[in-house]
Amino acid sequence: MKEKRGIKLISLNIERDQHYDTALPFLKAERADVVCLMELLDRDLERFKSELSMNGIFAPTAVADRGRGAETLGKAGVRMGTALFSRLPLADCRTLYYYGTPEYVPSAKDPVPSDRHENFNGILLAARVRSEEDVFTVGATHFTWTPDGSTSEGQRKDMRSLLALLEQFPDIVFCGDFNAPRGKEIWGILAEHYRDNIPRRYQTSIDQNLHAVKGILHVVDGLFSTSEYRVSDVRLVDGVSDHCAIVSTVQRAR
Repeated sequence: MKEKRGIKLISLNIERDQHYDTALPFLKAERADVVCLMELLDRDLERFKSELSMNGIFAPTAVADRGRGAETLGKAGVRMGTALFSRLPLADCRTLYYYGTPEYVPSAKDPVPSDRHENFNGILLAARVRSEEDVFTVGATHFTWTPDGSTSEGQRKDMRSLLALLEQFPDIVFCGDFNAPRGKEIWGILAEHYRDNIPRRYQTSIDQNLHAVKGILHVVDGLFSTSEYRVSDVRLVDGVSDHCAIVSTVQRAR
């Protein structure tokens, strides 16, 4: 019997508009079926759809007024968020909140609750992607940030809420920047419920040259799946953004 091809999936924290000169050529060359981006600017959504020849969904997580080069963006009210692009047909697209609301996009100027370190909407994007052979449920998120890979009560609350949302999907492969190092509590909770598909040989998913802070050796970018999927050919690619890109092949296990 001929083996099914599956889909090619890429996940990348693009760091707003800091790395378009490397990220866009990389994404075009890889020609993935599905691309999930974190920290994409809302003003550039249509540009990415056009240049990648993909359709997609997007949800803002925060005003782009934090991080490198953000002063001009913040003054202009530009927002950053999570996007899920596909060159294959999309259906049942969902934007689900495990923290925050769709009615308000937070800013770095807002008061920060005592159980977290910044205001940032916690969103799970999910969609059904139809290939010629199968249908895949794909999700993407940018999880709650803490400094130095620490664990906060806000992360614990958000993880409980995220797991409750994920229960809506009996089969799913989901990816993103989880802001929680592999080997520590939050990543461990996810790995108890879903298969961790990042190969053990990788010691960090932070680009050691392009990230603003040097020497961070944590795998914080993840790719998780239910048993309905077989995820293979997983590689982390540096030189693209301040985080490594996750490139993978996803097939139905049965």
